[in-house]
Amino acid sequence: MTLVPRPKAVELTGLSQTTLRKYAENGTIKCERTPSGYRLFDTVSLATLGKRQAPKPVTICYCLLSSSKQFDDLARQVAYMHSLFPEAEIIFDIGC
Repeated sequence: MTLVPRPKAVELTGLSQTTLRKYAENGTIKCERTPSGYRLFDTVSLATLGKRQAPKPVTICYCLLSSSKQFDDLARQVAYMHSLFPEAEIIFDIGC
């Protein structure tokens, strides 16, 4: 386990000092304290920060009808949106 001081950890990660401190306090990254109280951050723990999975973006399609008399059109709109964006979440609304 290689330990680096805070300035080097900031340089390696691009995170702020405050973010590193909070991550160390909540256990997201490992760190040790020197006898004088300075934090030394584990480089392996810092490297895993970039490997965490970002949330997958969601595509949302919105279909709108101006009245309930056009309800058949809604089914066509939804089918068309599904054909263009198969993974999308479809939201629809019927106006007044």
